[in-house]
Amino acid sequence: DEHIRNAAKRLSELDEKYGVIRNNNVSFKAFYSDDTTVAQVRWNVSPNTLTANYDFEANTKYYGQSVSDYEKIVKREVANGFAVKCSAENYKYYAITHEYGHLIEDTVVTSSFNEADMLAKIQARKMSYNSLGLSWTPQQERNARVAYVQDLIMRREKEIRQELISLAKQIDPKITIKNGMSTYGQSDNAEFFAEAFTNAHCGDINAFGMAML
Repeated sequence: DEHIRNAAKRLSELDEKYGVIRNNNVSFKAFYSDDTTVAQVRWNVSPNTLTANYDFEANTKYYGQSVSDYEKIVKREVANGFAVKCSAENYKYYAITHEYGHLIEDTVVTSSFNEADMLAKIQARKMSYNSLGLSWTPQQERNARVAYVQDLIMRREKEIRQELISLAKQIDPKITIKNGMSTYGQSDNAEFFAEAFTNAHCGDINAFGMAML
């Protein structure tokens, strides 16, 4: 299948440079969706061990379909601003590059997890409960661990976005989120990173893409 060959080629090229797949617990799976999603990354973090595994999933809807049809979708989304600028020869690699960008950011955020910090925060909450004469249950312990993970993910993704914007401004003071980032990239912090990464590796690069390199 041409979609699979293209995906394998691009993933091999990116991983030769960044090593995210070979250095982390990444599984490859399939899913089906009737929308335009070609691939997706699922990030699973254990609140007990603060370790993560990643699922890189391909949409079976596109198996056997014409790559040129998918390229037309990307061309349209680039033209209307939903997707970041991308050269025509890279349309077929757009989704795979975008999802690899998610893998990179997810592993960066995972490396920020700190068990000592988490335990200190949980201990403070536990003491607060005890001071009120309340008992601290195993479920509250788990909820506190989950909350630590979720809060750190949100904080680090926001910080990374701010760092990218700052670097891009140094490269091109005139760039703004409105004129340099896709509509999809503006939807949340994680998509901002993935779209900037895509721009960096799919041609027609701007300052947000340059900030990734």
